[in-house]
Amino acid sequence: MDFKGNFLKNIKNPITVILSALIATFIYSITSIFLDPKEFEKIIWLIDTTIYSYIFGVLWDGLAYLINQKRTLVEFSFFNPKQNNSVLVLKDSTDFKNIKLDISIKGSSHLTNDILRIYEPEGITLQLINKPDYIETAEDESYYEINLSNLIGLMKGSEYIKKSGLDIKRSIEFQITLDDYESEYKDKIYVHRKKGTFLKSLLLSIKQNKMRIEK
Repeated sequence: MDFKGNFLKNIKNPITVILSALIATFIYSITSIFLDPKEFEKIIWLIDTTIYSYIFGVLWDGLAYLINQKRTLVEFSFFNPKQNNSVLVLKDSTDFKNIKLDISIKGSSHLTNDILRIYEPEGITLQLINKPDYIETAEDESYYEINLSNLIGLMKGSEYIKKSGLDIKRSIEFQITLDDYESEYKDKIYVHRKKGTFLKSLLLSIKQNKMRIEK
């Protein structure tokens, strides 16, 4: 979730309204310069609150934008090229399907200790077709791990390379087949995120479009 995710969007309006009302009531009234406070008290308060709400809203959005410029913004999007959507329908147990995972990275680079893995769902064989150097495979092949540091190119030997203004796009491809066609199978494929330390996790924003698999 980025800095302007659902949580912060939900608290933005009540915070700006409360602050605006407090300032309009106890600190300073802009509209009272133009209207008589005794005659138009309620109207003045309403206009002042609206003006301050707009100002705080702009400041909030500007702050969110500046913070996001300092974060690593990653978007994962699973895609079925043939069906042109994020739904994959397997017709029989011998039916192999290819799906794509598009990766987009923007913002500034940071070394995080979050773990990003794509697990093979039970009853599904998930095979990576093109294996880039930023993908690591588990010994039992139960998952694929995405190494963002390698993808972005943050390390040169043991030296960390700070990067800003990132605009990276990568694409990897998987082949999928259903192990048991008789099963009533429904599941999703997505990138599992195990967060590391709190402060480092704040520096990494992840959005994703999951793949829904049906038979």
